[in-house]
Amino acid sequence: MSKLSFENERVKIILEVMVKAHLSNKVKTTMKINIRTREIDLTDPIRAYAEKKLLALLKFSPDIMIADLELAKISKHHKKGDVFSAKVTLSVPGKVYRVEEIEPVLYKAIDKAKDDLKQSLNRNKGRVRGSERQNHKEVADSLLEVNEI
Repeated sequence: MSKLSFENERVKIILEVMVKAHLSNKVKTTMKINIRTREIDLTDPIRAYAEKKLLALLKFSPDIMIADLELAKISKHHKKGDVFSAKVTLSVPGKVYRVEEIEPVLYKAIDKAKDDLKQSLNRNKGRVRGSERQNHKEVADSLLEVNEI
């Protein structure tokens, strides 16, 4: 094994250890969910459904601290049926996401709000990962410089 390949393997192992240490130190937070309603009653099935959908967002950003959900019947003047809205505000360190969806079915409004937030979180996740890759590359370059000295 040549000296260069040995050094590359060593750097690779050091980087893997650093990444594992970084990921293991990442604290898994629990999200606080606040649900408010206007003009409708918050039943147990609605609460359970909304909490399930909001907790699913932790897969895309485990740093979510607070999720505020407002469910409302927004008009009484429609001739047929009701119209519901679901407004969600997610608080992530350094960022706030807000979404409002209006649908004739309350569950559908919650689903669409969750899907919009999922898209936003994934979009931001790509930006964060890009900057993390750049940081890891800088660390790797500095380790190579140290090994060359």
